[in-house]
Amino acid sequence: MLIFFLYLHSKNNQINEITMKTKKINQQEAIRLLELGNDISEYEVIFDESKIESLQAILLGRNKIVVSEDLIYYDDDAINFCDDADITDADIESGKIVWSPQVHCF
Repeated sequence: MLIFFLYLHSKNNQINEITMKTKKINQQEAIRLLELGNDISEYEVIFDESKIESLQAILLGRNKIVVSEDLIYYDDDAINFCDDADITDADIESGKIVWSPQVHCF
């Protein structure tokens, strides 16, 4: 990773290290580069106000880029629920599924 180090001397002769990445991109460009298989470790991702899909947030997270929760949107219409099994009366009567009015928060 290409990093420049700048050392500043304070009055107490303490050295502070400041790192700066050379290239800045927004989240959309970071996603595009990652989807193409590129390494973005040399880039600094600067988030703008545009929202990203949850799967794109996961892609960024896998590359150590934390996405603010308010920038993630979920498109419920795009979620495929066809593999969710239907709940039948037989499931409830047999005890296979039990309804519990208690809510557990951990």
